Amino acid sequence: MSAVKWYAGHGSLGQAVAILREELARRGIREYAVVDHAADMTAVGAVPFPAYTLIFGNPRLGSQLLAESLASVVDIPLRIGVYQNGSTVHLGYRDMTRLLENLATTHATLAPKLSQANTVLEDLVKAVIDRLTPDTPAL
Repeated sequence: MSAVKWYAGHGSLGQAVAILREELARRGIREYAVVDHAADMTAVGAVPFPAYTLIFGNPRLGSQLLAESLASVVDIPLRIGVYQNGSTVHLGYRDMTRLLENLATTHATLAPKLSQANTVLEDLVKAVIDRLTPDTPAL
């Protein structure tokens, strides 16, 4: 199993990011940051790539993870990467159970919490894919 799970759909990058932000708000998930990689690269004169990283989380779940192991701090908050290649939008996230598998083996109570985080990530990505419309102009 790969440490990164990728999903693809047809639509625009801007539409995918907007839908993901709407889904986060609708579910009451705290959005911490939206990183527009192309804008940042353009600002420094580098070749831009159409990609975003959305950083978000649930402080209650984060607190539970940190209570089990402070070392999990490097893997939270959660994030989903979004990029466009032609008319295909790709959304991906790191499998939290793989990312923290060393911690999960030493802290057995982490496994269900990591599984819960994966479920949230997968549900978010699938919701975006389901709502993408191919006729939306590219960003």
